[in-house]
Amino acid sequence: MNADSQNELIPKTLGETLRLARRAQGLALNDIAAELHIRPSTLRAIEADATGHLPAVYLKGYIRSYAQHLKIPAADVECLLGEAPCAQPTVRPVFSDALPKDRSERWFKATSYVLASAVVIALVWQFTTEAVRFSQGDPRSTPANAATSEKAGSPAADPDAGGQPAATRSEPAKSHLRASIAAMEPARPAARRTIAEEAWAAVGSITPAAGEQAATPGQGALAISTSADSWIEIVDGNGDRIEMDLMRAGSQRNYQGKEPFRLLLGRASSIDLVFNGESIDLGPHTRGNVARITLGGESGDPANEATADEASNPRSEPPAGGTDSGDGGSMPEAD
Repeated sequence: MNADSQNELIPKTLGETLRLARRAQGLALNDIAAELHIRPSTLRAIEADATGHLPAVYLKGYIRSYAQHLKIPAADVECLLGEAPCAQPTVRPVFSDALPKDRSERWFKATSYVLASAVVIALVWQFTTEAVRFSQGDPRSTPANAATSEKAGSPAADPDAGGQPAATRSEPAKSHLRASIAAMEPARPAARRTIAEEAWAAVGSITPAAGEQAATPGQGALAISTSADSWIEIVDGNGDRIEMDLMRAGSQRNYQGKEPFRLLLGRASSIDLVFNGESIDLGPHTRGNVARITLGGESGDPANEATADEASNPRSEPPAGGTDSGDGGSMPEAD
């Protein structure tokens, strides 16, 4: 719609202005006539601009009353009556030229938002995929790595080992390690006597020559087993110190040598002692959980044995403050 079409909609006469104003307010002509005390025919004539038969003296009064009732500005009424200059109305186009521009801008913004969202989603997806692939390992490099690992990990034949794989040769070492660990576990107190007797039986069954040596006059055999870490010190009849060490809990040792044996045993309550196949009671020779005893030789009385031992080892005590070393390390303090 152009400006000419809009100008055609603007009322040009006084009657047309009044009629349009009344219809816009939804008022009935007869009701207005009753309120203004004017004949309805007179108001119809004014709206139809057919006022030639109306008295000119009353006509302007009717028009002003009618316009005031319809709340039409007085300046517009005076203009239509020709008593004042009329202001040129500002014609505004119904359809703005900016409307197509606004639509194009909206489409451009919407398209930009869609494209930006697509780019952001693609970047997030790529970043997430790379992060998952990095955390789980790149599957594309798995075949190459597997082939390299297979080549590097294939067991090479060792000429010294008769072509056996390295894993097979390591089995004895593992078995030896497990046996060593099992030997270090503490033995149960109820089995201490059995362990000592079995140790003595093992000593007697090693070789016939060993048995003959044990039965030889002046030669003796000792078997010692412990249920807790204990210090042992043994001197044979030649005055040689054949043992001075910390025995770990659950271990057992066998000794042979010239009688008499002089023994200094720390934590004696955890030691089982067998001499020439007979179990020895350490109770009478223990003081402060440290036992001093002489076995074999000409001393047969336990009192004489203890006296002889004390004379040869004047009040020697096991080292205090234990250590984990097995070569002359000291034992923890006696209980």
